[in-house]
Amino acid sequence: MGKLVQCSRVYYDSRARDGTWCCLKPSCPNFPQCPEARPDFKGLSERYDWYMVIEDFDISAWESKQRLKHPDWTIRQLRNSRHWQKGLVKKLRESTRYWFNELDADVMLDIPEACGVNLVKTMSDMGMPLEWGQTARTIRKIMLIGKERPQALAGTETVTENSGEGDDE
Repeated sequence: MGKLVQCSRVYYDSRARDGTWCCLKPSCPNFPQCPEARPDFKGLSERYDWYMVIEDFDISAWESKQRLKHPDWTIRQLRNSRHWQKGLVKKLRESTRYWFNELDADVMLDIPEACGVNLVKTMSDMGMPLEWGQTARTIRKIMLIGKERPQALAGTETVTENSGEGDDE
């Protein structure tokens, strides 16, 4: 079961929606359909309390297990997401549905980056930095769920817009 973490602050970055990040190598095969089919987080941010559903995947253990089966494969072949990503996404969707129902939530963002959420900055700010590349030990897949705030709290800021200046993410 994926873990549920309440977000104290969610960072927005328009580069996540305009394709800047999607077109980096390796590029996302779902661009431009992915951002076009999802709501802009900037318009949703103040109406909801946000929670992250996080599913961790131990890529190091997977690599070791696969090396026994395929000793001649390269690290890139051993870590190829085509071999493990569907199963991880399935677990994340199941966990997200569970927490969505438990919280009686109102909105689910299955691909937060496509909605403009800067997960790298948000996770780092929460003390859970993301890892990637050949040295990553743990892969984290994340979905956001939102529960509408009571009207009395509906102006409290939980999103910070990132201008992109000084950031390499």
